[in-house]
Amino acid sequence: MRRVLVTVLILGGVAGILTALLIVTANDLRGVRGSSECSMSPPGDIRRMAKLVVDNADVAAPVLTSTTVVTVSRRSPLVQGLFRGRAHSAYRQSMGCLLRLGKNEWRWWERRESVPTVVVKDDAVVISDTAYTDVESLGEQMQSEHAGACWIPGEYTSERPSGLVSCEADVTFGPWTLRSPGTGHWYFELDTSVNAPWDEVILELPNGWLRAPAPLPRSSSPERSVWRNPSAPVVFGLLPDMDARGAIAMSAHPARSLRVILVNGWDLVPLILALAWTRTRVRGVRRPPPSDGDGHPDPAPDIHRQERRARDTVEARRRRRWRAGLRIRFLIVPCVVTALATAAVVAHEWLGPGMSEGDAEFVYWLITTGVLLAAGVLVMWAGRLRLRLVLPVMIVVAGMYAGVGVSERLVPVGEEDLIFPDELPLLPWSTPVLIVAGLLLTLLLLIAALNGIRLAWRPGGEAAPPPWVWWLATLGAVLTVVYACYASARERSWAGWLSYDEGFIGQVNWDLVWLPYNVVWWLAGGGLLWIWPLAYLTALLRAQAAARAVPGLPLWHSLAGEPLEVARLAGRRRRIVLWVFAATAFTFSDFYGGLWLPVTITTGAAALWLILRLSRSRVLGLRRLDDGQLLLGTLGHEQLAQAYQRAREFLGARRKGRLSDSEREGPPEGLERQFDELRRWPPGQDLRLPPDITPLHLALLAGPRPADRSHLTTDLAWRTGLLTLSLGSLPMLYLLWWDLRADGGLMNLRWISGLAYPSYVLWELLFWFVPGYLLGLLWRELPGRTGPIRSLPLSGAYATGVAAYWALSEIMDLADVTGMLLRTLLLFAVLTTAGLITDVRTLQQVITPWSRVGRFLMDVYRLESFPSQATFVLAQLAAVLAIIQFVRGQGGEPQYPSIDPFQVPRGPG
Repeated sequence: MRRVLVTVLILGGVAGILTALLIVTANDLRGVRGSSECSMSPPGDIRRMAKLVVDNADVAAPVLTSTTVVTVSRRSPLVQGLFRGRAHSAYRQSMGCLLRLGKNEWRWWERRESVPTVVVKDDAVVISDTAYTDVESLGEQMQSEHAGACWIPGEYTSERPSGLVSCEADVTFGPWTLRSPGTGHWYFELDTSVNAPWDEVILELPNGWLRAPAPLPRSSSPERSVWRNPSAPVVFGLLPDMDARGAIAMSAHPARSLRVILVNGWDLVPLILALAWTRTRVRGVRRPPPSDGDGHPDPAPDIHRQERRARDTVEARRRRRWRAGLRIRFLIVPCVVTALATAAVVAHEWLGPGMSEGDAEFVYWLITTGVLLAAGVLVMWAGRLRLRLVLPVMIVVAGMYAGVGVSERLVPVGEEDLIFPDELPLLPWSTPVLIVAGLLLTLLLLIAALNGIRLAWRPGGEAAPPPWVWWLATLGAVLTVVYACYASARERSWAGWLSYDEGFIGQVNWDLVWLPYNVVWWLAGGGLLWIWPLAYLTALLRAQAAARAVPGLPLWHSLAGEPLEVARLAGRRRRIVLWVFAATAFTFSDFYGGLWLPVTITTGAAALWLILRLSRSRVLGLRRLDDGQLLLGTLGHEQLAQAYQRAREFLGARRKGRLSDSEREGPPEGLERQFDELRRWPPGQDLRLPPDITPLHLALLAGPRPADRSHLTTDLAWRTGLLTLSLGSLPMLYLLWWDLRADGGLMNLRWISGLAYPSYVLWELLFWFVPGYLLGLLWRELPGRTGPIRSLPLSGAYATGVAAYWALSEIMDLADVTGMLLRTLLLFAVLTTAGLITDVRTLQQVITPWSRVGRFLMDVYRLESFPSQATFVLAQLAAVLAIIQFVRGQGGEPQYPSIDPFQVPRGPG
């Protein structure tokens, strides 16, 4: 109860603070309405430059960048308002006249990193404005311009039929007006005015896209055209290439429905596969009837035996129900939630063209809210929250959203401003109600999601959420809603330098009304809910590894001569390992010219399977002793100390032999007999190691001593997972910073990004943890004799998946793969370093405490003469560089004498 009261106080305080800040911001932006008429300026006082850049290289879909630079003389009457601040009407009047020619509407599809800059240079004031947009935003705005059925000019008939609007919807972006008739062409026209002509117009396009420019540019090249003092409005057409047209077509109705189905369909495929691979067949076991000592049936079976069988049957049935419940909670529930979210988006795609924009938005809001209620109840049930306590809170949250959203449809025409007012005092309850509803909704879903992750990782744990889950969910809910309010208010505040008739509080409320829709996608679209099946399958692998480590059986590999049913179970384990690796390392689908295809995840999983299949002969643990016993089965917890002892004696004997060789003496007496004794394994049996395996290799195969003898394999997996996570913390922070910088920085993200980035951080943590965990789990079954070599299958499989994406990106000129290549190199470095550190920890168990680990490590890796080898390699490299310089200089004197390895001066001639 104390926890609940503290949470209520925190949420109430956050709601009050946010409401007060929004009121203060609204008051700062209030009272700036004015006339959109622009005053006349003498000719020559205003010089204007417009630049449009269409970028299709190294991006998934074309990106448009508009830059407008206006240079105003200090004599112009519009200059005075530029220095009065954004909250002043004169500032907005001057900005609107100079940048928008009096068109002061707010455009949600335009993104900016900052408000327009104002700089004083000599006798002029320079105003610069840069806006960005993408094809999807423009396509969505075009679709909203003609939400119903429309007519395409020149298609079927040359005249527009009655009752149909033209599909040539106009979308304004910066000073440009875009018209698209739906045939793949884009038509741009530059806004102009008699009072504000353009002095310079610059157009940068991909090669071959420009069509029919009018008037003709002053200068042009395949990718750049320039107009100077054009006498007429600049008009031109664009015909994107095939890849860009595919991306544009898939971002518009009705193809966008196919894209949504593909994206979420590929998300459902891994879950369906996981369901199939974790299904267990229950077959009755035919037991022989009780018999007496002579083999005859016993007419009076033992009553205790029957009772024991009955108890075993009840226990087996209970465990089957328990496993079925886990599969329902952690595999089927994410599948159902993803299907519900997909159905909601597809419904919106097909409802929009059949009704007006307002009705479509309202119906879609009802659908998404209903989907949220159904998905929320499922998630909270799967997260083991008490529904009798949670369900009333969900009903209250739904009532809060309904009170604000549905009431918009119940007011008379002309009085809609009473619901979403331009000024807060007209309706003071809308903003705090929506903030409280968002906090409660996000809090409950976060508690359920985090508790579900905990239960999926430890299925036998206590169902009630522990305190850390509660407080972490509270922190996440506060940060999510605070950032949503901040980003929404920031976008409206930045748009305030142009907007005269947009209500600040009303627009923020409108974004908060759509919070349930984004929460559904946050959970279903690869967010927190997808960690459930990953944690469940990893826990399943951990249990299988612990059970098979006791008799010394492999987890990945199958043994020759196994029954068919046992071989099928081994195949399922292999597929689960591939699922865990691929789902963590790759996205479920990738963007290729408008389509989403599972290329990297399929290629990476297939590469890991192929590498481990082809390298089976290199696995030391699968080698057999003389009696056919697996070497893996001789490395139990009881044999570890003896393996370390024999490796220590082996290192001492080998160093003694090398010392006698260096002194040109014969081998010490009894050295060969000592080596022969050290090769006897396991202890107490007259068996020997294979000829190419030494006691040192055996110790490195066993790995470091576990802290708990009952978790021989899983302890190593947990250690290596934490090790790769700690080693990858700096690369993770750098990659996250890189992504944030590419999106404009932490303070410049869109308001819905505050919901998705926490899950991105969690997936980044898993990206660096899971490969290390699998490295430890499969340590004794990976090929190689040392740790860095054992890590190569995992890093090589990831590199193969990235190479497949890189090849298609180069062919189709798609998104930049620099980040993925950098991630590949960093993962390779982290995994090899983790393997090296694991070997060092093993050597610390082998050698005496006062010995130097580095010296023995060089001996293990066969780098005893590393200084001399490095000197030789550097000398050869210097000679190669000298030859290259000699060839480039056409036989003359090298320009850089320092590359001469001998530094021998030469005379002329």
